[in-house]
Amino acid sequence: MKIKKHQITYLYLFVIFLFVFLFRIYFSLTINTFNDDVTYFHERSVQYILENKLPMSYDSLSYGGKGNAYPFVYHYLLAFFSLLFPLDIVLKVIPEILLSLLVVVVFFIAKELTNDNKSALLSALMAGFVPLFIRDTLNKASIFSLFLLVLLYLFYCLLKVKNDNKYVIQIIILSILLPLIYPSFIVYLTALLFYVLVSLSEDVEISRIRKEIMLFSFFLVFVAGFFYYKNIIFEYGIDFLRLGTPQRLFLDYFQSLNPFILAFYVGIIPLIFGAFGIYFGLQKTNKKELFIMISLLLSSLALMFLKLLEFSIGFMIISLTLIILSAITFTKLFDVLKLTKFSRFPKATVVVILGVILIFLIIPSFNLSSGIHENAINEEEIELLRWAETNLPGDSVIYSDLDEGNLVTGIARKKSFIDKNFLLAPDVNDRINDAEILATTWNRALALQLFKKYEVKYILFTDYTRNRYNIKELKYLDDVCFDKIIGIERGYIYKILC
Repeated sequence: MKIKKHQITYLYLFVIFLFVFLFRIYFSLTINTFNDDVTYFHERSVQYILENKLPMSYDSLSYGGKGNAYPFVYHYLLAFFSLLFPLDIVLKVIPEILLSLLVVVVFFIAKELTNDNKSALLSALMAGFVPLFIRDTLNKASIFSLFLLVLLYLFYCLLKVKNDNKYVIQIIILSILLPLIYPSFIVYLTALLFYVLVSLSEDVEISRIRKEIMLFSFFLVFVAGFFYYKNIIFEYGIDFLRLGTPQRLFLDYFQSLNPFILAFYVGIIPLIFGAFGIYFGLQKTNKKELFIMISLLLSSLALMFLKLLEFSIGFMIISLTLIILSAITFTKLFDVLKLTKFSRFPKATVVVILGVILIFLIIPSFNLSSGIHENAINEEEIELLRWAETNLPGDSVIYSDLDEGNLVTGIARKKSFIDKNFLLAPDVNDRINDAEILATTWNRALALQLFKKYEVKYILFTDYTRNRYNIKELKYLDDVCFDKIIGIERGYIYKILC
């Protein structure tokens, strides 16, 4: 039986997906813990849904108790799979599957732009090995895994809606879901506006059906987002897009944008190939589809420049968009080589491109993944917090480093002094400032005053606090007011007696 050409293409695509998934899951499963504390917040949220069937609208542990405005779709997805498999396996595997599926969506978008399977497959392979993705998502139950997949698939549907009305229903459903996955849905709304502006400036006519579905999709995303986040919008205004990030930590999440930072995070290869893809694409007569992806790129850049989009998710979107546009470069390269003596060696060109991807993307991704153990949460600290869950009073407030806040609430099941869930957190700027004072001050009276102010009864002191503030010990500790009730090599728990 003769295998058809498109079947061979899909077989290659499946191999790429499998390769990316096995690469990611191998490194993820070699560690018993995770590489960020936010995963433990996701775990706690899923457990709450399993017990109560509703999302957690009030978090009794975060910051001693506050409203919870975190979107719930991702947690319901994880909760569904946790009915079939153990939750710890779900948190390891499902995000990696979602992130690996990005290569499939990238392939189909790239194919739609170029009508060339070979170029689309090369873009798909690139999408699976962006070092930034490895750093920010590997062994983390990152919500970006679902958000990016839905966002890119929405754009694929917009590309296809010109020929096939079946995508209209998918656009409607995903437009409602997108704001309920992550607050950065603004990047989609802005991209649609940019698409209209770019099309008008270039005198490119948008088809009637695409114009109508884009307008309806814009309306659905805006309304769904407004109604879900209305309380936060009324409290924070436009700053709700900045997720309530404290002033002291603002540059950690919203960096200034310049060409050097762009090249560093996106990667030189996606940047070069993507830039040439835009150039070659603009030479074509039909630019409608190209403008859709360029609009996503412009939207991300504009929002990052205005510091309304986290640089982590922003650079991920830019990387994926440039990788998709790289397919245009590959197609142009193959077309040019057909006119030269190199046309006798078509496979050699593919091998050279694969070599570039290997050297500049796959090998750096492997090196980053190999060092994943160094940044993973220490198992000894997990055991320390499990001891705290059993032996400390249920309403205890524990002072810890910011990176441990969700460990305090998720593992010890105690109230955090600070954590990364900034939205609706009480006195978040004061707490962040006071956290540094409590870590660095010599003044015992001041420390005790602050502990009393926030009703802190216990101190979790580990390498996280040591490394953040470059200290060895808390300078105000003594045997009168502080009792070390348990300790491990990397940290201790102290009880405040005064």
